[in-house]
Amino acid sequence: MKSRKEINKQNYQHDATYSPAQRKRYCNPAQRKLQHKATYSPAQRKLEYIQQKSASAQKVRNEQFCNRSTRSTSTSNQADIKLPIEIRESLKHAIKCDQKSMQVEGRVDAFCLPVCLICDRVIFGCETVHKVDKEAVLATKSKFSIEEYNSFYDMELHAELIKQYEVEGLEGLLLSPRATKTTNASTGDVHYSTCFNCYNSMKDKRSDNPPKHAIANGFAI
Repeated sequence: MKSRKEINKQNYQHDATYSPAQRKRYCNPAQRKLQHKATYSPAQRKLEYIQQKSASAQKVRNEQFCNRSTRSTSTSNQADIKLPIEIRESLKHAIKCDQKSMQVEGRVDAFCLPVCLICDRVIFGCETVHKVDKEAVLATKSKFSIEEYNSFYDMELHAELIKQYEVEGLEGLLLSPRATKTTNASTGDVHYSTCFNCYNSMKDKRSDNPPKHAIANGFAI
């Protein structure tokens, strides 16, 4: 059993080792955090810096997105990027022409991509959209007639299948009813959209064969 003198000596050594200032600094969380940061390696400090910059950049992007979504409708059609005046006007003109060519007849608020009358395919991209009237189609009806189709393939098309490829005013021909139709307001002439390949094939008077991808070329399905 320790004597009273030995116990007092032990307590005195403990008090001398940990002064009140040292104990306060050791118990302070801020001081402990500072000491912990001092032990970071250069790679860790660089990683923390990159994370802070990334968080800051993400915050800026979020603010820009919120500002863009709350714009008024009067400035919604303006380009977000700065363009020269001549390019901006050309861009507006191109958008206007695209909307005009894709507008559905009789519906101001409806737009669709043009469809070829001959091959029933969508005309997209930079391909030229040609217009043909009824007279031009009837002048080359031997290329698209149902009788020629049945004679060449030695078969009889079903009535429902014929109805699927029937265009008003052009009965008896295998054409696409989904083709874009435009009517001239002054003359009343009706024109249909055709793709570049079908249009060139229609203009070829030397052959009675239908265009390569035409419905009447074995694609009535």
